[in-house]
Amino acid sequence: MNDTLLQKFLDAGLFNFGDDDARLKDFMAAGEDLGKEFAKNPVSIIPATLVALDAEVPDADPMLERAETAVKKHWNSFRNKFPERQKGFLRPLLLDGVARAAATDADIASAVWLCGATVYPLLATGRERAIVETFLRDQGETAESHAEATWLPEQDEVELSVPKIALTLPKNGPGKLDKSALETGLTHASGPHDRNGTAYPNKPNPHFPNQGGNWSWEFPARAATTIAAEVDKALAPLANQAGALADQIEPNLKKFSKELGASITEWVESSVTGLARRSELLWWRECLYSPHLRRSYRGLSPTETAISMALDLQGTIVAPAPQSVEFFLRETVRAVLPTDPTISLSQLLADTHKSAELAKIVPPQAIASTPQRISLRQALGLARHQLLGAESLPAWLGVKGDLQLSASELAVWIFRDAQAWSLAVPPA
Repeated sequence: MNDTLLQKFLDAGLFNFGDDDARLKDFMAAGEDLGKEFAKNPVSIIPATLVALDAEVPDADPMLERAETAVKKHWNSFRNKFPERQKGFLRPLLLDGVARAAATDADIASAVWLCGATVYPLLATGRERAIVETFLRDQGETAESHAEATWLPEQDEVELSVPKIALTLPKNGPGKLDKSALETGLTHASGPHDRNGTAYPNKPNPHFPNQGGNWSWEFPARAATTIAAEVDKALAPLANQAGALADQIEPNLKKFSKELGASITEWVESSVTGLARRSELLWWRECLYSPHLRRSYRGLSPTETAISMALDLQGTIVAPAPQSVEFFLRETVRAVLPTDPTISLSQLLADTHKSAELAKIVPPQAIASTPQRISLRQALGLARHQLLGAESLPAWLGVKGDLQLSASELAVWIFRDAQAWSLAVPPA
């Protein structure tokens, strides 16, 4: 990876060791190590992304410690040189590791986009904003292409490679009648001897034509035998050539037929699967029924509606979903909550803590004793475990508890986070 994110930070004057190229190489090597680590253990991608994006992340966050450990592997005296935690160096390093891992796997790239796209615009950012926004946009394009390949097959025609058949004909030439042999045979069928009185061999016709009936009874069988024999000999090479051509053509045609059948089957299956997924979404939108809560969304509170719809939809789709599905979710929320009311993050988590309905769909999750960067989807599980005060939310989420978003936008945020985790966390 020649054009690394670290190089972009360096070019922008945001990552600088002066003229010490050896230290830059240490950081490049550390970024490569982190990229391999994140690719091997994708669950680390989400906290690494959230920490890398946030300039206000606490110094004690475990991901910063992880990045520092990667640096010290190549620069043992790093902490002696910088006694305080250097977020200005470690955050770009984490982002470089995330980018390297994302370049190896479309699922990882999709998870990076899904967990970072909503939260980054809400964070306090500095001069690196243009670099980070470009990076996230690239991951978003990868995610969308990845989703469309699964969700929206557009194969109007099946493209097949017609086999090229090079035919080789047998070396013996085309068949030809032996005129001399045919003449000899017909002569023998016409009479007993030649003009010189020399008898013909091989049982000739014992009569001459002037003997009338006797001759005519002998001639046809002898003539037919001669003609048939010579014609058969003339056609024999052609018959051999036809067999040789069939032997060469048949295997290629069988292979082509097999490939044709497989391509048609694949196209039909992908089309039917994509259609089934969209049909299932339409059914869900029309009935407004929660399969997890086993009840209608109508009558739920705005918080319960946003969360249950997001998680129900995540349980229905295959991640990553095209962004069109996010717009579909927004409209479905608005179908139940026409005014699309705003909800603060503090209220969202307080409602989650006490809601009996959400207890059916959001299991409690104990994450850590001290705050560290987590996704909103994780925060819901933490809120089920313990009530989170508004003052603690910046340390957990990077945003204040009084931040207000519409119910539909909160649903999309949770939906994105849930997809990111499904991509990053291998199934049990």
